[in-house]
Amino acid sequence: MKITVDLRPLLEPHAQKHGVGVYTRELLHALTFHGPEHRWTGFVNAWSQFVIPSEAQRAESRDLIEHDVPPLHIITKHLPNKLLNLSLFTTGRPHLDTWAGGADVWIAPNLNFTGISPHCKLIQVVHDISFLVNPSWYSWKSRAWHRAIRVQKVLNRADAIVAISHATAEDVARHFPENAHKIHIIYPGTPTAPAVTPENQQITRKKYRLPARFFLYVGALEPRKNISMLLDAFAHFTHTTAYPHELILAGPGRASLRSNRTRFLGPVSAKTKHALLSLAEVLVFPSLYEGFGFPPLEAMSHGTPVIASWSTSLPEVVGDAGLLVSPYKPHELAHAMRMIADHQDVREDLSRRALARAQQFTWEKTAREFLKLCTSQ
Repeated sequence: MKITVDLRPLLEPHAQKHGVGVYTRELLHALTFHGPEHRWTGFVNAWSQFVIPSEAQRAESRDLIEHDVPPLHIITKHLPNKLLNLSLFTTGRPHLDTWAGGADVWIAPNLNFTGISPHCKLIQVVHDISFLVNPSWYSWKSRAWHRAIRVQKVLNRADAIVAISHATAEDVARHFPENAHKIHIIYPGTPTAPAVTPENQQITRKKYRLPARFFLYVGALEPRKNISMLLDAFAHFTHTTAYPHELILAGPGRASLRSNRTRFLGPVSAKTKHALLSLAEVLVFPSLYEGFGFPPLEAMSHGTPVIASWSTSLPEVVGDAGLLVSPYKPHELAHAMRMIADHQDVREDLSRRALARAQQFTWEKTAREFLKLCTSQ
């Protein structure tokens, strides 16, 4: 069977750091490794940066595409993306599977402008539909883009819809009830992490002047991540305890400070992110809305305790391996932070649970469930 994976998500800015890019890369590796009996191709449409990369870009491309798996043939087209998207929007052409040399199955790891011929099976992954749940979280440009890709039409055409969590599946079923029967819930695995050595930890601690004990947030600083509530909760923590903890936030964006013990590191590399996760006393992730939530899972893979909100998919990820709090009550989050700071036995218990929980999410399991979808009638 010839199966093509749409790799356009890997060409987005900062694809290696963002959830969809990480998901696409990991899924590609797992599928080709665990399904060697199939013929695998990847589809890319790039005008210049992917086709003629510099040395630095070439190294990045190897990180994104090449891996120790059966042969993968990359089909690269060179049409400007705006022109391709306009054509798909207005005419539904070209059929991407035909343009890429034909395919029995087309796997779309994210919502995008898509046109697939009738004889090709389309498996469409949906990470979340936050753009419908609360459009105010997005810029006008992003809202326009989501309208233009015509999610309803894409899901109508899909032969199978993969939701990455029960929470996403419920949202899709609520907003697109006519497609509810197509939904399959397939969890991602724990993202592959670079090795964290004591030397990496020491370099990271020195570079950012990290204290011995700190709370960590990893991710974009944007409204749906509930950063304002996190800052309020930490301010409450500092005012009601004598603990010396700092709050470290790593990711793009800014927010108004509530405490002089809060620091923004900005975007960090994958190696630095995992060093931070391994050094933190706890990851705090009080998001209002997630389709899945890689940062808590990555923290748990290091044995780092997690405090997360009970909102949307996060209880599915964290399970009983972390503390779940209301995303609307700063004092409740502050209490959870104080509980972990107070009790070493709680920290140690959550650390053990976290490691065990992270091991339950494997890309092999993800790939095998996808492969069943590919071959099913």
